[in-house]
Amino acid sequence: MGRRPFRSSSEKSSPPERIFFLFGTDTGVGKTKGGEILLRGFKELGIKAIPFKPVETGHSGYDKNSDAYRLSKVSFLSPEEICPFLFKKPLAPVLASQTEGKKIEKEELILLIKEMAKKGDILIVEGAGGVFSPISFEFDWLDVVKSVNGNVVIVIGNKLGAINHAILTENAIIQRKIKIKGWLLNNFTKKRDLAQKTNLFLLKEFMKSPFLGEIPFLKSPPSRNFCRKIAENLLKNEI
Repeated sequence: MGRRPFRSSSEKSSPPERIFFLFGTDTGVGKTKGGEILLRGFKELGIKAIPFKPVETGHSGYDKNSDAYRLSKVSFLSPEEICPFLFKKPLAPVLASQTEGKKIEKEELILLIKEMAKKGDILIVEGAGGVFSPISFEFDWLDVVKSVNGNVVIVIGNKLGAINHAILTENAIIQRKIKIKGWLLNNFTKKRDLAQKTNLFLLKEFMKSPFLGEIPFLKSPPSRNFCRKIAENLLKNEI
């Protein structure tokens, strides 16, 4: 029996919003790149996907290097709409927010995510750093995921040490009984060392969640077909 076609938000009896959280195995591993690819891919499929980067640190404004700005370029939302909590200091969110006197409240964060989810068929929420990068002393990212019945996509940076980081991240999410829809392997450089050449093989052997695709080293936006394929892989098990 084939997969039921996805109805757009403009159709009657459209399905409930789906929420996917992108978490990295470390900071700077390519979560935003993964988000950009998924947004382009869903657009190719005729699906209205919304980006949300609720917390970002290390920027005094929504400059061209900020994740919020990059995500705005592949959506109809402004950087300010995409990222409500922007902090200057390049620190873990829990400390960056404290230095500016803007505590992140769990209830407010959950409400913002639910409101953003209403804007489209799919909401792509990008975390800040790794899955346990602290956003509060009272709760963590996985508490937020569970509260909105979200799913996780893991973005793995292709480097020495990636196997350990990826397995630890996946096991931690599984232990919290949260659904993992799959993982992406992101390449930082065109030329790869021995570890980078063999990581994909080992990850496929040891990771329990589905492999969604390998992102090549890119200096320009990926092809429409590539983005579409990644988005299709993510939705393979959707009803």
